[in-house]
Formats: sequence, structure tokens, C-alpha cells
Amino acid sequence: MNQSRLSQIYNSVLPLLGRIIGLNGIDIGMRLETQDLAVRFHIDDTFIATDDMVHLMNTNDIGIVKAKYQINSKTLKTPISDAERVKRKDPLQPGISIGCFECGTLGLFVKDAYNMRTGFVTCYHVISGWQGITVTQPGPGTDGGNFDIDLIGTLERFLPLSLGFDAALVGLNTLRKFNNIQFGTNEDLRTVEPIKIDDLLTKSGRTTGVTSGKVQGKGAFLIDYPFYGSQVISGYTIAPVNSGKISSEGDSGAIWYDDKAKSAKGLHFATDISTGFALASSLSEIFPLLQVKPL
Repeated sequence: MNQSRLSQIYNSVLPLLGRIIGLNGIDIGMRLETQDLAVRFHIDDTFIATDDMVHLMNTNDIGIVKAKYQINSKTLKTPISDAERVKRKDPLQPGISIGCFECGTLGLFVKDAYNMRTGFVTCYHVISGWQGITVTQPGPGTDGGNFDIDLIGTLERFLPLSLGFDAALVGLNTLRKFNNIQFGTNEDLRTVEPIKIDDLLTKSGRTTGVTSGKVQGKGAFLIDYPFYGSQVISGYTIAPVNSGKISSEGDSGAIWYDDKAKSAKGLHFATDISTGFALASSLSEIFPLLQVKPL
């Protein structure tokens, strides 16, 4: 099926997201059985197809993915791959624990296009709250961050979830130095490029460490946020190259990057709770909206 037809079908079924119980995402992606591109419904066990839905799925040759996504912030009972990532660090590095009300991952150091000051990008749900709220490293609660001695910056601005992205800029204070190399790697990411289906990407996250995956699809996904309810977030599905989970609670804010091109591509924001597959939004779309640029 050609791209034009796929886009037409995708746009026609996208309004169903948020209206059908158990329908958690819609994308254009690789159908695992036949390795061709299709419009795919991401569903869980609560999904019940009506006669109209069955007709729609058969008529348009819709693919099915079993998945239910959640944001990666509840870290209390989540094992970590490397205890060094949740310790206090000086200098700061992408891939380590940060947070405000929850614990997440420091994603990528950037320049604020307004004032050219240095900050870093992470997910808004990791920080939440209001402009000026304080951020610690390590994150509070689970990781033991202390707002008196571990403060590294404040929330500068964020994208409203209604825009379809989960992203925030934290402005750094001068109490600690920073190192732009992704923790546990030799990667110093200074460029941003769009994500593409079939990209092989790597991320360095607070919880699961350095993992790799392949981009399977592009679409929109229904995510439940505390205090904000269900929100439709634009993103890409990333599946493990081999077996095993590539993301978990606490990885939100991590950067998916192309280690051959040395370019940052995606901001990790959610995980399929059954498989550990990842969701990431495109940094090439987020950066202009957040008004930041790479170092």
C-alpha cells in the first residue's frame, strides 16, 4: 500500500483515539507478520471490536499491536541496571537521575534560544509543576535527592500536553559542572535529526541504562497522566533489537540517538507495560517549539 493511501487511512481513523475503550494508539508502522507498512491499532485486553469496527479493520487492512503504554515515573519498586546513575554526580551527565516530584532522566544539554544560557531537556511529567519549580540531581524520593543540597536548576518552560508533546527545559544553576557525554557511553551529541522508521537507535536512561532498539512506527498514543487525564501524544514506537526490555520507569527524559550519525533523535516518554517497548517523540519537532538548540 502506498504512503498516500496509508496517510489517508491514518487520518480517517485517528479521531477514534480516546473514543474506543482499549484503543491505546494508532500509527503507521511495520506489520510483524508480513514486514510491510500498515496502519496499526495498538490495543489491550479491554478492547472489544463492534461490527462497525471489524468492518473498518477488514476494509482498510488494519494491523494489530497488543500494547498499553504508561509514563515512566513511578520508580519505587523498579530495579536499576547501574546504581551509579542514581547517585549525586559532579559533573552532571545525560542519562542520570533527576527530578522534582518524580524521578526521571536528564536527557540532553542545550542552549536556551532566548538567553543562550545552558539547560537540559527532559520530559515535563518528570518535573511537572510550574515555571521556576526546583529540580534536583539525583531525583527526590526514591533516589534521595535533597532540595537543600542537591538543587541543580529550575523549570524554565515546558510544552503543554495538549500540543501532543511531553517536554520541558530545565535551566541550570552554576553549582555544578556538566559533561555532555551520555552516561555509560562515549557519545557527545551535538546535532538533532528527525526519526525515521527502521532507524536503529540507542538511549542512556536512569533505570535500564544503555539499550538499543529499532523504530517500528510513527503515530499518536493515548497516555494517562496524573492530574491531566488522558492525553494524545505524538511519537514513535521503538522495539528491542534483541529480546528484553529497553525501557522502564525512570527512563522518561532519556534521549534516543543514532550512534553512527552521532545525532539525537527522540525524547523517551513512555513504555509498553507488557513488552518494555518504548515511545519517543521527535526532537526535531520539540526543539523549535521549546525554543532550544543543541550545544
